[in-house]
Amino acid sequence: MMPRTALLLLALIAAPFAAGCGGGDEAPPVPVADEPAVSIAGDYTGTYTVSEGPGAGATGPFTLSVAEDGTATGGVTDADGNVGTLTGTADLSSGAFTLTGTFDATGTTGTIAGTLSATDTGVTGTGEFELTNDNAGTVSLTKP
Repeated sequence: MMPRTALLLLALIAAPFAAGCGGGDEAPPVPVADEPAVSIAGDYTGTYTVSEGPGAGATGPFTLSVAEDGTATGGVTDADGNVGTLTGTADLSSGAFTLTGTFDATGTTGTIAGTLSATDTGVTGTGEFELTNDNAGTVSLTKP
């Protein structure tokens, strides 16, 4: 018969090897999705297109800047070269953004809402706008 101390010592040595050798009751590791390599924050360029209302068919440049704190600013340039300024927020997790402000020199105001989508190669975005002059349309954006 083995002394009690030898049995205890043998049990302590064998315990790490026995762990995990059971009948498959252990759960498999849970895969973790990789974070996109590109941040939502940054500067975007794109276009707006008026699809409804008196200005239907008009297009022009649209810019968006998203800060690391989610503050967003934008600008639109109409056919006459007038620049409208917009302010709002962007959710850096979901990519959702909303901007409000003026769209032209006549004081037309409105709202743009959309989503920015990050992948490992870049960020693109789309959105829709409605203006107080009954124009409505879409925006498309790319982070160069």
